[in-house]
Amino acid sequence: MRIPMILLTLIAVSISAHARTWTVEKDGSGDYEIIQDAIDASADGDTILVGPGRYDTFRQYTSTIDGFTGMTIAWVNKSITLLGAGRDLSIIGPEEEVLQIDGLNPGNMYLDGGGLATVKGFTFEKTLTYVGIRKPAVFEDNRVDGTDKDRFAGYGLFVGDASGVEIRDIEFLGPGGVFTANFGVGAVTIERCTFRAGEVPRFEARNAIASSAHGLTVRNCTFEGVGVALSNTFGGTAVIQDCELLMSIGGVSVDIGSVVARNLTIGPGEQNVAIAGASASIELYDCELRGGSLWTIATAGNVFARSCTILNASEFTVFNPNSNPLTIDLRYNYWGTTDVEQVRAWIDDAGDSVVFEPILQGPVSAAPQSFGGLKNRFRN
Repeated sequence: MRIPMILLTLIAVSISAHARTWTVEKDGSGDYEIIQDAIDASADGDTILVGPGRYDTFRQYTSTIDGFTGMTIAWVNKSITLLGAGRDLSIIGPEEEVLQIDGLNPGNMYLDGGGLATVKGFTFEKTLTYVGIRKPAVFEDNRVDGTDKDRFAGYGLFVGDASGVEIRDIEFLGPGGVFTANFGVGAVTIERCTFRAGEVPRFEARNAIASSAHGLTVRNCTFEGVGVALSNTFGGTAVIQDCELLMSIGGVSVDIGSVVARNLTIGPGEQNVAIAGASASIELYDCELRGGSLWTIATAGNVFARSCTILNASEFTVFNPNSNPLTIDLRYNYWGTTDVEQVRAWIDDAGDSVVFEPILQGPVSAAPQSFGGLKNRFRN
């Protein structure tokens, strides 16, 4: 049965007309002093304005999705908008790190079931996993501050059982950025974010993004001092583009699944690209791989690279320990030299799977070029 357009319009206008704005202020001048009280009073379509200050009142919740019980400061199970006064002003989290309350795992915010929720203008800090997202959400212009976080304690942001999650303009500090579960996670977009781990020993370095989402997109992000910028596992699929990856261990790692990378600057580090198994693969386009102290590319799976700069910073540029046949197509790239024999000497290939000729005579400009124009730069 078709619903008349005028009826849909009237329904939308009715919902909008009944939407309400609530205020939360620490000094008691708003509707509430505790964020959860405002959420409990709100309805779908409402907006909650949260004033400056630290909000640290934990409440127990039971997930509407699977009955999981935990402690959180803000349990969001409605389609609402929460707006802080700004990431430097509205802080959700205790003054001292809290990793357990009455035997339950604590978090700062838990987005749980229901329609789209928008969260903007907060800093989250000092709990086990700061923000859990299990529903469509827009999470933007926030700070996830794990500067003082125990290196083995949770992630800054967890995504599970959700699709249509947009994470934008977020400042991730300290170890542990974004983790997506290996079940029920669809389209997730992470864009214009910075991941800064700070000065940490190698054994404390962690993945900035650990994902098994089917449809992850990462773009226009910067990674500094993290262990691995993007770790793709459990059959996930990802596209990462227009990012700078300055990491201590690895740039992009693929365990099981596939990644397409475009216009990345990676390195230095121990290895720029790592492919762990034959069921994993990566495609690289217009990327600059600056070299690793172990290898630039370490692969036991399939690799396809075009119009990239692949530099050497150790004994070998490419390492393939897999004696079984693979597709490792590294033709039409620049290797920092025009000496084909030198490039050949930089490749340790147990399976005789690497194809690298012809090579380019120089780095490829980031500006788009026709294939015919590129052909003049190949060395046969």
